[in-house]
Amino acid sequence: MNPPFKIGMRVVCNHCLSFIENKTGTIRDIKNSDWIGVEFDEINPQLHNLEGQCPSHKGYYVHPSTLKILNDFVENWEDIPNQVKNK
Repeated sequence: MNPPFKIGMRVVCNHCLSFIENKTGTIRDIKNSDWIGVEFDEINPQLHNLEGQCPSHKGYYVHPSTLKILNDFVENWEDIPNQVKNK
């Protein structure tokens, strides 16, 4: 059973496509129980923008079973870009 994912949680993708394997990001969208939209920290031309919910080449929808939660959700949405920059 997958843990309860929430918008703003920091996650790492494991057992996924090679271009996002072991990449970290922030949950930006939850489509349903099968698709979680993650904005990854690094730009990659194979990524997209999660239907306008993140910058181009940073987002991808993944199955929840491939995600591991790194910490609880970010309380201040505006702090997310600063956290990514300071990694």
